[in-house]
Amino acid sequence: YPPMCFMVSPTQDHCEAHGGVWNPDMRGYECTLPQFTSLESCLDPSVCPDPSLEVRVRPSSTYASCAGPTCYTRRTQTNCTTIGASSCNSKPAIVHQWDRTYRRGNGLCLEVAPTEAMCTGAGGEWWPGRGWVPGRFLEKEECEAGGW
Repeated sequence: YPPMCFMVSPTQDHCEAHGGVWNPDMRGYECTLPQFTSLESCLDPSVCPDPSLEVRVRPSSTYASCAGPTCYTRRTQTNCTTIGASSCNSKPAIVHQWDRTYRRGNGLCLEVAPTEAMCTGAGGEWWPGRGWVPGRFLEKEECEAGGW
């Protein structure tokens, strides 16, 4: 199969709403994002960890460190703290956690928010999650050798 950018998507509608192409036959990669044609464009350097540091079993393994949806804010490491809810409202506290691996090792303030609406409602930015598959069996020799 060819190199491709994908996102984990629960439904065809969700996939298409994010510019994806739905193919239920692609098991695990049902939602591909053809607008991203390289590892660098798929795994946005302003959000994702450095893909060259990702531990992968083999050269054809998926780059998945940025495949999950994530809420983040552009707060600095110093300002990346938990903001508690006031006693007069019922909103839960927004928990922030600094992750030094994101933004290609420059760090990013991640927010614990399970949905896009909660994330953006709390002032965060939503990363829907994307991963990169480098492709496999692209050359005759690789195909004939088989295996992983």
